[in-house]
Amino acid sequence: MIDLRDTRSWQILRHIKLDPSFAKVVKKLYVRAYATDAIAIYERECLIDALEALPSLTAFIYDGVRPLLHARTIEALAKGSGSMLTEFRAPPHLAEEWIRPAAFARLTRLESFSVVKDNFSEKEKHDEDENEDEVSAMASLPEHKAIQDCAAKIAENGTLRRLHVSGESICSLPLRHFGNLKELDIQHPETFAAFELVLHHCGPQLESLSLVLASLGLEKSLCAALASDPKAVPNLRSFKLITPDEYRSSWVNPHSPAIHKFLANKRLRRLDINTEMYDAHPGAHPRLFDHLADFPELEILGMTYAGERVTSGDLRTLDAALPLGLKALLIYYDVEVDDVPMSEWIDMLRKRQSLQYLHIINCGLSYGLDLRQQLLEDHPDSLELVGYGFDSLRWIERDPDTGLSAYSPWWSDEMVHFHNVEYFGNQDWHWLLKYHDVLSINVQYND
Repeated sequence: MIDLRDTRSWQILRHIKLDPSFAKVVKKLYVRAYATDAIAIYERECLIDALEALPSLTAFIYDGVRPLLHARTIEALAKGSGSMLTEFRAPPHLAEEWIRPAAFARLTRLESFSVVKDNFSEKEKHDEDENEDEVSAMASLPEHKAIQDCAAKIAENGTLRRLHVSGESICSLPLRHFGNLKELDIQHPETFAAFELVLHHCGPQLESLSLVLASLGLEKSLCAALASDPKAVPNLRSFKLITPDEYRSSWVNPHSPAIHKFLANKRLRRLDINTEMYDAHPGAHPRLFDHLADFPELEILGMTYAGERVTSGDLRTLDAALPLGLKALLIYYDVEVDDVPMSEWIDMLRKRQSLQYLHIINCGLSYGLDLRQQLLEDHPDSLELVGYGFDSLRWIERDPDTGLSAYSPWWSDEMVHFHNVEYFGNQDWHWLLKYHDVLSINVQYND
């Protein structure tokens, strides 16, 4: 299958090179770099030839690290479509080897610059590096410096609106570059020093902020930055805070109310926070759903539901807090004992008559919450997509023979790994699942 796809890919790339009329209509190019040969010289040269022949390309998406991006690839991209490209996305692995700020400066219309880790490239990196943590630590500084220099050069054009970067690159950029950003994602920072200045200078333009953490001990500095000016970024509409499973409990501390205070006066439409919420911990911050009433326009929600035992009374509390107008809901479910009948969970969901996408991720040691069959039999008419774990995504369809609801086939591994917005057909659903680790898959549902 891979050989067949490779053949088709190279035929398309060759056709682009040889047929200018075809090349002129190509607007987006997605590259899935999972070659068996990590160097893949022939494949790289085919891609370079095609990029030089694409005058109308508006988006270049590079997923994976086999082969790695090459400096000549970026030069070809700037040569072929420098005046047209608006979106660039690639993983940051060894960015110092392929990033050339001067070439990116020639992308004079670039609005979206995304250099963050994707799940496929992380898997490849892990396979190649036996001591991944040591290698990552050694490589992080040159990677981050390269990304920082490149982002600064791009921002000088004045067109940048969406910036997604790894590490602390964002905090080292000249502050004048933040004023026009509408979307900012920061992945795996080592510190939040000077982050309050970033928030201050983003100003009223920023509408979306995502923070994806990979190390312990950042909660104090992040909350201090958020608390420094709760009125910063007043037009924020989307906020995401992702912490690794093994670190989520560290967020149960007296600093966490700063997050709620920072968000309290924002007109949020999308919210995704997967921090731990055990009430029994000393100094625990109030549960997220105790604050949902602060966001009457909320439509997209990701949250953790955790505790030793959940009762019907607890579910009624959750039911009263969840907005009736939710369109997408993701729940990290980490409950040891669930005393709630399945029918009560279904009743709670059916009240959300606008709910289109439901995703439940069981984090505990027990079997967890499984509503698959019940949802088929009794679900909101609006429900279209159901997810369990991460590789269990299925559409709800209508059986043409019986007229009853039925699940579609599982999403393919390809769709799960790359999860492009085109697969969802909905930008909000893609945003909700974005940055959740699709490689830590709970496969117990694939039967």
